[in-house]
Amino acid sequence: MFLAELSIAPELLLSNGAATQSPLGIVCLSLDQHIIEVNERYCQITGYSRSELIGRRLHYVLPANLQTMVNLNQGQMLTGNMQHVIYEIAHPRPDGQILWLKVTATLVWHAQGFPLYFFAWIEDLTLQRQLEQERVTLVAREQAAQKALQQAQQEALALGSLLHTVFDTVMDGIIIYNADGTVLQINEAARTLLELGAEENCLGKPFAELFRDYQIYQVDNEAVQRIPLEQLPILRMQRGETVSKNRMTSQLLRFPSGRERYLDLTITPLHDHQGDLTGLVSILRDVTACHDQESRIRKAFHTLSHVMETMVSLPLQADQHTTEEGFAAVSLSVVGQHLTKVLCQMLDCTMVGLAAVEGPKAHMHLVGISGCSQEMAAHIQQDMEHSTLSDYLDEASIAQLRANQVVIRDLVTQPFVRRSTYGIRNFLLAPMLLEGQLVGTFGIDRLPEQEYIKEEIELVKALAQLAALVLERVRLLHAWAQTRASELALHEANCRFDAFLSLASHELRTPLTGIRGSIQLVLRRLEKLAQQKATPQMTETTLRRLRHPLEEAISRATAQDRMISDLLDVSRIRADRLEMTLHPTNLREIVHHAVQDIQYLAPERAIKLHEPPRKIIVITADADRIGQVVSNYLSNALKYSVPDQPVELWITKEGKIVRVSVKDQGPGLTTQEQRAVWKRFYRVKGIEVQDGSGGGLGLGLYLCRMIIERHGGQVGVHSIKGEGSTFWFTLPLASERS
Repeated sequence: MFLAELSIAPELLLSNGAATQSPLGIVCLSLDQHIIEVNERYCQITGYSRSELIGRRLHYVLPANLQTMVNLNQGQMLTGNMQHVIYEIAHPRPDGQILWLKVTATLVWHAQGFPLYFFAWIEDLTLQRQLEQERVTLVAREQAAQKALQQAQQEALALGSLLHTVFDTVMDGIIIYNADGTVLQINEAARTLLELGAEENCLGKPFAELFRDYQIYQVDNEAVQRIPLEQLPILRMQRGETVSKNRMTSQLLRFPSGRERYLDLTITPLHDHQGDLTGLVSILRDVTACHDQESRIRKAFHTLSHVMETMVSLPLQADQHTTEEGFAAVSLSVVGQHLTKVLCQMLDCTMVGLAAVEGPKAHMHLVGISGCSQEMAAHIQQDMEHSTLSDYLDEASIAQLRANQVVIRDLVTQPFVRRSTYGIRNFLLAPMLLEGQLVGTFGIDRLPEQEYIKEEIELVKALAQLAALVLERVRLLHAWAQTRASELALHEANCRFDAFLSLASHELRTPLTGIRGSIQLVLRRLEKLAQQKATPQMTETTLRRLRHPLEEAISRATAQDRMISDLLDVSRIRADRLEMTLHPTNLREIVHHAVQDIQYLAPERAIKLHEPPRKIIVITADADRIGQVVSNYLSNALKYSVPDQPVELWITKEGKIVRVSVKDQGPGLTTQEQRAVWKRFYRVKGIEVQDGSGGGLGLGLYLCRMIIERHGGQVGVHSIKGEGSTFWFTLPLASERS
């Protein structure tokens, strides 16, 4: 019905020869974007057959992003804002190929003024795009090649200028000879070193003429032997001999003026591409300062050896004081400081430091330091007291020290791992070993431009070993003094141990005596009952009378078991064998179980529990051990409170921790007693037990403190004399421990 109203149907428009043979794809769309008709070229471009397209909506062919643009353009044409539209799109085919298409679309109107359908002409621009891209690529490559050529030319000019500048400014002297031994080039450093004057006085002159008034000597240790000029490689080359690369060190050169310099001389032959010798390059380095330094070090080594032997034999009276027993206590730090002061004066360095390395974790302890201000020395000592060797050096460097190798480091480019360098730069660290074990380090610092030569390194290693022996002697003297002092301490400890045995035997015997008495009372009453012809009523009365002593026996046995358990726990703590199994657990359940156990033993006592509304308070802990702490707090509170007064227990969350507090109505504690109750075997004197069995070994609160601290928490007490006490402990919440 719709097509019958058209003056020209789309099928007729696309069925004529021009449309079917057109190089352009043509498509006719209804106003609601259904495909009415297409020509063969459109099918070829889109990759769909005519039967697949006719009657389908346009989005069957177009992806979503292109469909949005088409909708916008068609809307503009329907509202009369556009007569036609032209745009280019990247159109994907079903086979994955992407075509660049130019689309020209228009809206066909009826003579009476209403729209009929859309017509679009599609031109395949893919080949044009590819050609254009290739052209752009070729132009870019050509421009890049031209730019690279220009840059290469500039770099070649710059390199030539740079090489010339380097040749003239290099610190080593350089002389280039041709195959006849004639000077081709000589830099300023060589002319200055050899006192040859201006460049024109050297160029073009043969080697024999230029150096005929110089004398060259070979230096081997302290032996000096003159080398004839004809034995030098340059003159040998002139005679046709084969010359290879040769480095001659410690050459003593005597100038015509009589001045002498020590040289490090390197001769390198030059060959052309056919392997023929074309000349020589001679590089000269002034090593006079190094030679003089080596001589000074050799002399210093003999001197220091004598000094160190003297120091080892010293009576070490530097900070000795005599104890009451008459033996000397020697200060390691004073001897170490004296040692570093002597070494700093003898060595060519700005700072010397000695540090002890102690324990399996290699804890550091500064023994002595010289060459810096007292303020800096104090900072270094404070920093080192809380550090280990790994805070300064990486694992590879520590392994070097343990293998008796020195560590040399520029602390500007390679600072310490986790500690300040305090301005130290050119750092050498030598190990102090005793019986193959690293017991300390000996470090020196010097100016950045001063290199450490092999002889210096060996000297520092030897000094480190001597220092280790000196400090070990001091340590042994100190240990001897400590041993003598420990004799008095051992005597005092024995006295305390005897007092503890007396206390423990008394406290353990007290509940045992009560148990024996209660059982004997029960036995007598049972014997009396057996001799009587008792009625059921009399039997029931007697059984009730038997119940109390049995309960008393159980209570005393429980107290004795608790004291024995406390003694075992203390023993395990002292041996570092107190085992705890940590798991996420609900603190409220632990507290509830502890309260229930206490109420079972003392049902007549009132315990008020105050807890937050949240039912689960998760901590990572050993539930049995935390329950032991809560039970101990509650038992003490009941023991020292009058029976008619309640004991209160609070559970409160405070940010990242949870606090458990137990308040009693007891006599309270003084400030000194509050600090002392957490100690081992401490019992507050003069406090009367209000309920239950008295006594104890003074271990309960000590064990509570150790258990809580091993869980990462804290314990404490708040008390006012005469107003009761509140004992508390805190634990981190589970989420805060991870």
